[in-house]
Amino acid sequence: IPAPAVQLRPPASHARQARRAGGRPLPALPLPGGRAYNPLPEPSARFRERPHLEANFSLSAHLFAYETLDFAHLREAAEAGFRRVELWAMTPHFDAGDAAALSNLKSWLKELSLAPATFHAPFYAGLAEARAGRWLSLAHPGEAARADALARTEASMRAMREAGAGVAVLHPCAPGQAGAGDTWEALQASLERLLALAERLDLTLAVENIPAPLGRPAGLAAFLGRMNHPRLRACLDAGHARLTEGEDAPAAFARLAPLCAATHIHDNDGRRDEHLIPGEGGVDWSAFRGALEAAHYGGALTFEIKRREEPRRATLARLAQAASRLLSPPGGRGPVSAPSPAGWRCPPPPKRPAAWDGPAAAGAELALARLRRMAGERFGAPAAQAVLLAGDASERRYARLHHPGAGPGSSIGMILSAPFDPGELPFLEARAHLAALGQPVPAIYALEPEAGLILLEDGGPRSLEDLWNGSGWEACRPYYETAVDLLIALQEGRRAPSGPALRRAFDPAFFARELHHTRRWAFEALLGMEAPEDRFAPHFDALAEACCRQPFRLTHRDYHSRNLMAGPGGRLMVLDFQDARQGPAAYDLASLVFDSYAGLPGEARELLTGRFREGASAAREMGGPDAFRAALAATALQRNLKAIGTFAFQRAERGKTFYLPSIPPTVRSVRGHLARLPGQAALGKLLGPFLDALERVEARPS
Repeated sequence: IPAPAVQLRPPASHARQARRAGGRPLPALPLPGGRAYNPLPEPSARFRERPHLEANFSLSAHLFAYETLDFAHLREAAEAGFRRVELWAMTPHFDAGDAAALSNLKSWLKELSLAPATFHAPFYAGLAEARAGRWLSLAHPGEAARADALARTEASMRAMREAGAGVAVLHPCAPGQAGAGDTWEALQASLERLLALAERLDLTLAVENIPAPLGRPAGLAAFLGRMNHPRLRACLDAGHARLTEGEDAPAAFARLAPLCAATHIHDNDGRRDEHLIPGEGGVDWSAFRGALEAAHYGGALTFEIKRREEPRRATLARLAQAASRLLSPPGGRGPVSAPSPAGWRCPPPPKRPAAWDGPAAAGAELALARLRRMAGERFGAPAAQAVLLAGDASERRYARLHHPGAGPGSSIGMILSAPFDPGELPFLEARAHLAALGQPVPAIYALEPEAGLILLEDGGPRSLEDLWNGSGWEACRPYYETAVDLLIALQEGRRAPSGPALRRAFDPAFFARELHHTRRWAFEALLGMEAPEDRFAPHFDALAEACCRQPFRLTHRDYHSRNLMAGPGGRLMVLDFQDARQGPAAYDLASLVFDSYAGLPGEARELLTGRFREGASAAREMGGPDAFRAALAATALQRNLKAIGTFAFQRAERGKTFYLPSIPPTVRSVRGHLARLPGQAALGKLLGPFLDALERVEARPS
């Protein structure tokens, strides 16, 4: 996924390295979202004259996995020409809970001028357990079994981030048939917990394709597309793709490469997971390299080789030659006498939305051509025009297709970030359920799951926000009243959700994570102010608990003026419902009447709030009007604070500055909620300096 130009500040330790190197710029491998916090240290004197491989070549400590890590292992990697390593956070090799071992590791890396590109999170507790086939699994259906895997993974994340690694490689499940009982639902639950920690540590998680039921490339790509989290990516393992896909491995390379934050490079005969040196088996390395280049991958190329009978130095010498021969860039010379200033980088991707380069199709033009063909097959005449629409906060893209005289005259093409399984895509599950409840959601005209494309009914070019900006409250009033009535109907509908997506539910931990997301991205990253987690945690936890004391109903989750299309005669079409889940009954109303994009007047909010309370049974269950207003204010406070974090994140991670003007009006809403909630006075006092700064953010340069 292309990275925007905006980059976060690297940790202070890396700034100190740059100063020691005389102020020269030090290269850094790009990570998803533009982060680049893993610069290559200046070679120490003892290694400055030695040959160096390409700067993004990395050696996995898998080569030493059965031995306790020591200085000699890392020295062998450095002497072979590697300047990056993948650390192996598993005992007996490395104990993440051993403070002395971590201190030694940091010292050795510094002395040898090695940068930890990635680390492998544990998938076994020890060698005895691994040999007995007792694996750790993040996808185990049993909570107790998952808890051990999660605890060990979290410990490794903390230790390895302190050592300087920026990407955690995870197995999705237990290997082989040991993972037959593992589930996607359990894996998603584990990853949601780990992603909260990854946010705090500034880590990216890369899920590896492995020979196991949940480890096949197609299923993994679809799963990552469904989760659609900016810190969740893939680790493309070339050898494993060869084992599971056989001659179709090049297609697997092309499928996973656009989602990559890490790679594992090794070879095999197609039958056994041998972890051979590239070129000693049957992997198509030309196809592998081509897939990475086409995806503009610029991260580490990590060689994950097994120990052989020969001396390790001989293995490393053969590996260096094979790596340079098979995977160096065009025109590369193999090992060179001095490190390249910046290492090999694929050409930078074009900036979106001018030319989208997502993995759902080979570029925007191919996606649009397929959508035109889909429209032609559906309506009997090809679309005369297909135009990409402006992007939003997601990785999805949309296009409007014009086909006058054929069918409805226009349609919308949805371009997803990965192929999908129609039976597992939350958007389709939610759409079917909402349609059965009588909600005005777009019809599905055609699907091409393997290309990540959906052809939808067009709700028209005018959103409720557009109508508000152009005509004001009186023109919008019928639409807002309809929106409240639809919300009541959604909550009062008695049709039970049929799939797992709609059975998901908000909980206090989820709401607290969203608030900490704002603390990190708005208070710290955008404003540059200190906002220690421990100062905010008690107040955020209390607000999250307050939100969840309401009755729960099915919520849209993003019910506001940009997702409601205003048609003629007061007709609405509801969009962007794929994240629907069970939540506080006041949540969608809070999103609608305290919208960051359409600042309704106070009397309009009162009218709509009263209309909802009269029609929604959950609102009446909360008690009298004052009790309901307090619940609404608490929910709106969490929702608006969360929105500020989203706007700041889009600026920092994706370079999207057009959300910044929405921050000051949202801050004003936050102040209003705090004034109505005397129980949140301490939180209001804590937030005060940050809100003052955020109200001025619109004038900050972009």
